[in-house]
Amino acid sequence: MKIEKEKISNINNNQVFKITFTNENNYIVSFYNFGGYINNIFIPYKNNLDKHEDVLLGYKNFEDYIKDRSYLNCIVGRVCGRIAEAQFNLNNKTYKLYSNDGKHHLHGGKEGFNKKIWNIQNLEENKNLLKCDLTYRSLHLEEGYPGNLNCKASYILTNNNEFIIEFNVESDQDTLINLTNHNYWNFHGHNDYYKKINDHFVKINSDYVCEVNKEQIPSGKLINVENTKYDLRAIKKID
Repeated sequence: MKIEKEKISNINNNQVFKITFTNENNYIVSFYNFGGYINNIFIPYKNNLDKHEDVLLGYKNFEDYIKDRSYLNCIVGRVCGRIAEAQFNLNNKTYKLYSNDGKHHLHGGKEGFNKKIWNIQNLEENKNLLKCDLTYRSLHLEEGYPGNLNCKASYILTNNNEFIIEFNVESDQDTLINLTNHNYWNFHGHNDYYKKINDHFVKINSDYVCEVNKEQIPSGKLINVENTKYDLRAIKKID
C-alpha cells in the first residue's frame, strides 16, 4: 500500500494537492483537497492486476474542476439537492439563500463546498487501510446558512477494495446540513468494454424514497418503495 501527495496548484495562496491511494490489490483512488473532487478510481483487471479501468467520469486537467458546474465526484454542501424559493424558516426566522437553479437554491449555492479548499488534516496508513481526513470550517451565514460549521470528510480505501466516505459535522447553532458525495460511476470503464450505464447491478438499503415535484423540490413526504421502481433493497439489474 502507498500514499502519494503531489502539489499541483495554488488558489488564493492556498495549496492544492492531489492525493493518490494504492492498496495491496492495485486498486487506485486519486482526489484533490479542492472540493474533495475525486479524479480517478482505477480497478485492475481480474486476470491482469497491472491493467486498469477508470470507472469514474471526470476531467483530464485539474483546471476543468475549477470551472466544473456538474459537481463531478465532489463534496456537495452545505445542503445537497434543492431548497424551494432559495429560503427556509428555522426557529421562526427566515434565511435567504442564493438562487442558482432558477428561483431555487441547489447544492450549496453560488460557491458550495465543492469549490472550497479543504485542509488535509490527517493522512493515515495501516495494514488494512489508507485514509485521508479533509476538514473545512464554514462560517456563520456563509451562503446564507446560520451557524459556524466544523466539517470533516474522510476518504478511506481498504484492502477489501472498499472505498468509504464518512462525513462528520459540528455546528454551534441550529442549522441545515446535508452533505453528500456526487460521484458519476460507470463500471464498464473507459476502454475496451465501455458502454452506457446498462447492465450495472445496484442495491440501496432504503425502505423509503422522498417525494419530489416536477421541479425536483422535496415535498417532505416519504413514500414506501414496496412495489415501486425505487425498491432496490435486493440487487437489481439496470436495464
